[in-house]
Amino acid sequence: MATKTTHTFKTVDSIDLKVDIYTRTSDIDNSVKYNTKSPVILFIHGGGFVAFDREHLGPSIIQSALKRSWPLVSTDYRKLPQVRGKELLEDVKDAYSFVREDLPGILAGTEDKLPPFENIIVVGQSAGGYLALLCGHFKDHRPIAILSYYGVTTTSDDMFKRERNPAQPKIPRAYIAHFLDEEASVGSTPPHGAFHPESLLADLSRNPDFIVPASDESHPSRARQLLAAYFAQEKMFASFMEDVDRDLEDPSWRDYVPTIFVHGEADAAVPLQASVNLAKVIGPTPVKLFVAKGANHAFDEPLYLGDPEMAAVEEGWAALEEVVNAKLNESA
Repeated sequence: MATKTTHTFKTVDSIDLKVDIYTRTSDIDNSVKYNTKSPVILFIHGGGFVAFDREHLGPSIIQSALKRSWPLVSTDYRKLPQVRGKELLEDVKDAYSFVREDLPGILAGTEDKLPPFENIIVVGQSAGGYLALLCGHFKDHRPIAILSYYGVTTTSDDMFKRERNPAQPKIPRAYIAHFLDEEASVGSTPPHGAFHPESLLADLSRNPDFIVPASDESHPSRARQLLAAYFAQEKMFASFMEDVDRDLEDPSWRDYVPTIFVHGEADAAVPLQASVNLAKVIGPTPVKLFVAKGANHAFDEPLYLGDPEMAAVEEGWAALEEVVNAKLNESA
């Protein structure tokens, strides 16, 4: 089973930003000890930069991390358009610092300040993949590896320049205008899109008795996702991210961290070519791309390890484990 605890890592403008910490229940029962070399994961959710929160992740993410006894920390971040890319990245940096500096004491059950974790892995999906990739550009205490699930790579990508399909109706500004007047927030996740610890058995396999909550089309996150489509239509994402974006010509990609990409072959939201293009320029570090045949965007979210559609995901995590083990052996 997976055990979840929730902690506030930051308060800004009266907004509490929180993290959910997931550990394997049997590790807690057996008093597993973590040390500064223990791998830990910071997970950054997707949602077009405008929707959902830290609860938005699929069961296979938890399975993949906890089967390796890697604690996983899923973080909130504020959403567009009330803040811009700079603030989103600041939130992720603060969550990263929380994982590095505060998580050791939390996992040890002490309020004492313990030595920081040295081996942080950052995993992100879609918009969260974009923010995960930005973590690889940190000047200090960089992650030892990045795993990007169908992540946005740069707002200079062709996907942000393509013209609207004339067969699709244009989204009027009036449809999204009320969202522009909202207060800043971290978003929210409908129950059917959230991870539920009871969905897994003690051995982290799928609980056959778990019933996924019914889809709630009235949940505010559903309507808010229209913002992402509107911003894409109006080609606004580049301006939102202009302070943080790294295009493929940026030299920092040539001195980057090991990176694993998992991407659906038929992704209609973030085309596979985005990951292909970035994989070609990253260096000299190991880079691997795993393609899920015929899969669309977010194909993995409702699935579990062992499902036939999950082969590329499982291969990606195996490659990630190789990178992590190599790093641990190097520093031993």
